[in-house]
Amino acid sequence: MPTTVPRLLEEAHALRTSAIAVICGAASMTHGELMAESNRIANTLKACGVKRGDRVGVYLDKSIASLASLIGIMKADAVCVPLDPTGPVARMAFIVADCGVRVLITSGNKQGRLEALLADGGELDTVVVVGDRPLDLADASLRIVSAAQLAQASGAAPPRHALEGDLAYILYTSGSTGRPKGVMLTHRNIVAFVEWAARQFDVGPADRVSSHAPFHFDLSLFDLYVTLARGATVCLVPQGIGFLGVDLVKFIA
Repeated sequence: MPTTVPRLLEEAHALRTSAIAVICGAASMTHGELMAESNRIANTLKACGVKRGDRVGVYLDKSIASLASLIGIMKADAVCVPLDPTGPVARMAFIVADCGVRVLITSGNKQGRLEALLADGGELDTVVVVGDRPLDLADASLRIVSAAQLAQASGAAPPRHALEGDLAYILYTSGSTGRPKGVMLTHRNIVAFVEWAARQFDVGPADRVSSHAPFHFDLSLFDLYVTLARGATVCLVPQGIGFLGVDLVKFIA
């Protein structure tokens, strides 16, 4: 059995290269394209000095880019820290400080909130930008990797050194009883869950699975990795309708 999440996905994607891996509105990406894009992100992170076990934040709306970013972080031997794109800046600042996030993947439409994060004491070294909208932050000490630079990175898989016992994710609780707490998940944890869930729910290549949970919730691990590991298609539920029953039913139909 593959021992890390990227290896698990690559085995499936090698058999389904031209099949659709993810759909978001009118946009889509094949399994092969998703692997190449995640490789570009991984190679970019490594070029920025990201090392095995480093925490990398993802501050993006639910999108194909955010999915590719999560996979790319793991391919760089680093740890995914998904941040709530709609949550308070104070919560994001706490998480960034609590687990030592120094590199953040985001987009230009988050500029105002990123400026607030930096003003709130958030210490970042590098921001990697995805999407068409540029990011122009006043902090001269911050390294910004543009989307154009990211696009020039190699789409080949980088060398990897992560082991099954290494961390893959840190997911934070809501903090309803106090401060948010980071829950650490290893590659072994996620792979074991994915293998079990894929068998239990009989997910196969012909399936289309709605990705309802936000990416900073643990249920998203089912939506994303069970689906991709079986060569199926992830259908990203737009953030605006995730909790609206009637609209969600229409989306699924």
